[in-house]
Amino acid sequence: MLTTTVRAFLLLALLAAAGTPEALSVWPAGPVPAHEARYYSRLERDLVRCELCPHHCVIVPGGRWLCRVRENRQGRLVSLVYGRPVTVGKEPVEKSPFFHFLPGTLRLTLSTAGCNQSCKYCQNWEISQARPEDLPAYRLPPDSVVALALGKGLPTICLTYAEPVVFFEYALDIARAAWGIKTAVVTGGYINPAPLAELCSLVDAVKIDLKGFTAEFYREVCGSRLAPVLEACRAVRASGTHLELVNLVVPGHNDDSASVAAMSRWIAGVRQ
Repeated sequence: MLTTTVRAFLLLALLAAAGTPEALSVWPAGPVPAHEARYYSRLERDLVRCELCPHHCVIVPGGRWLCRVRENRQGRLVSLVYGRPVTVGKEPVEKSPFFHFLPGTLRLTLSTAGCNQSCKYCQNWEISQARPEDLPAYRLPPDSVVALALGKGLPTICLTYAEPVVFFEYALDIARAAWGIKTAVVTGGYINPAPLAELCSLVDAVKIDLKGFTAEFYREVCGSRLAPVLEACRAVRASGTHLELVNLVVPGHNDDSASVAAMSRWIAGVRQ
């Protein structure tokens, strides 16, 4: 895991080489600007219900809920991470891992803070479990993301590391701006059907982390539910968007032969 200081140094070097001066500015840790969120409903007493993911969080004015990056401001749900990636890099596409999508190429990678799951083994916990104001972030609007990838000759922008679902609005606008370049999403698949359909209509590839195959594993280890993830896998497959699934084996938690066999049979059925 790179430290924040090393990440910042590598990012600045990459941006300088790409010749995008706008992207060199940095938001310090502290109060952050807001961008109105998509997929929410207003309730009485200025409450809001987020409808982006299956948690369906009901949020009081001034509050946030599980992902830490979507806030109720006077009855409006806002994203606190739009245009504010906390890490940007250049890596082989196989590191996602994508093994059947532009193999042998490099990708521009980025992520904001936040996640809507809480996996106890998360390797990116420093950003996935952070609040936006806890980390310095980079001023990188969607057009600058695309300019950066084009300037480095990278064929793909990959939204990865933490959870692109929680920076949904930013992800959509990057995909819309990415004319002549591919976009890919690495996600836990914990997203509601309508926003997932919109995402699939814009991006070229989706990799879903199918973290286990029992309700107990998702509830106790990930703080979420299995059923919506399976539905997301089916939906991406049905949309025609390139889909790859990855299962990270956590010894003693999701590696019993019965659940692995059941998962394999289920995946084979989805492919048909």
